[in-house]
Amino acid sequence: MDFHPIPYRGDPAGLEQHYLPKRGKAGTSVQSFFAQEQESRVLCYTNANLTRSDSAGEPLRFAEFWFEITGVYPEWLYFDSKATNYPGLSKLNQRGIWFITIRRRGAAILRYLQSLPGSKWKSAVIDTVHRRHQHIRYVDERVNLPGYDGQIRQIAVTGLGREQPTLFLSNNEQETARSVIIRYAGRNRVEDALGISVNFFHLDCLASEVRLNVDLDATLTVLANGCYRWLAKQLRGFENAAPKQLYRKFVETSGSIEIEQDRIVVRFDKRSHNPILREAALDQPNQKIPWLQNLPVVFKYVEIGVKIRRLCRRNASFTHVGVVSGGNGDSYIAPPPASAMVRDRIVIDFRLFLSAYEQLRKRYEYENEFSTFNFDENNQQYSSGAQVGDCDHLLRLSRELILKQ
Repeated sequence: MDFHPIPYRGDPAGLEQHYLPKRGKAGTSVQSFFAQEQESRVLCYTNANLTRSDSAGEPLRFAEFWFEITGVYPEWLYFDSKATNYPGLSKLNQRGIWFITIRRRGAAILRYLQSLPGSKWKSAVIDTVHRRHQHIRYVDERVNLPGYDGQIRQIAVTGLGREQPTLFLSNNEQETARSVIIRYAGRNRVEDALGISVNFFHLDCLASEVRLNVDLDATLTVLANGCYRWLAKQLRGFENAAPKQLYRKFVETSGSIEIEQDRIVVRFDKRSHNPILREAALDQPNQKIPWLQNLPVVFKYVEIGVKIRRLCRRNASFTHVGVVSGGNGDSYIAPPPASAMVRDRIVIDFRLFLSAYEQLRKRYEYENEFSTFNFDENNQQYSSGAQVGDCDHLLRLSRELILKQ
């Protein structure tokens, strides 16, 4: 969980001053609060209708929101020292919620830690991938805090890249000190998600000086982030892709939409990542759209004939493989007209054609999607006939046409 101030750049308004990290100073802004589910990395909660006096109770409000949705309180909460106060930590502890946060370093605490003998400090290694500071020293003890019922666990850690020790607070007694430190490092993911919301979803473009309007805009940002995370889970190999990458490779795709009597057909133009979309089979459930007369959506992609033609052109041996339409609107491979063969004097390497067909047939498994064709000498075109199981008949037909010429 983390707070994010959305800067206000308009005329003077009755908004509060909050620290803006990009400017390095306080400025007029609207304070917003975000929560992210750790495993799925989905932003699941936001609230921009906040004032400074309301901020301390926001982690507890999120816990109650989670309880209303799921029936149980969240197992772990990770947040920084400004998210709530010590009485707020006590309320979380009373509800049985494990939490990890950090404590502000005071002069008295630093003097106490400096006075501790070296035997009190223990060593550990944080084997996080690509982490620069891995060897740490820590002191694990129990302390009393004003407003907190009972004692709380405090872990003072050095070696994390800061001059002064970092103080961790947790109400969990079972986890080791090393595990607590590694768990809290996962809180950086919500900061990454907020950075994506600023750069891709333009969260910092304040919608209004009215907090309720900003709250609606932040809620739409959370919904958009959730949609991209869902899409990433459906695409094999792109589970951890950022929304910007998903947009460039999949969403920003040209095509055409045809509204038929019983369905809506979306035809995607040729792109290198279309096979991943086809493998995901996003249109298989045939979910009907209520505001479009309950019509199902069907996806159509570039057919295999275009793929074979592109492979043959790359090898400069077969440049006239045609693609014609069958009776059901799909495209199939067809041999070129005899006149085109004579005019261009093309020598067709059948071994290359068969090799390309076999490669693509294994990839897309189109063994039963080829048709026989009859050549019309007057109209110089092919008409589709009965379907066959493979492409051998098509190869024989092409050979007969060449030998005839």
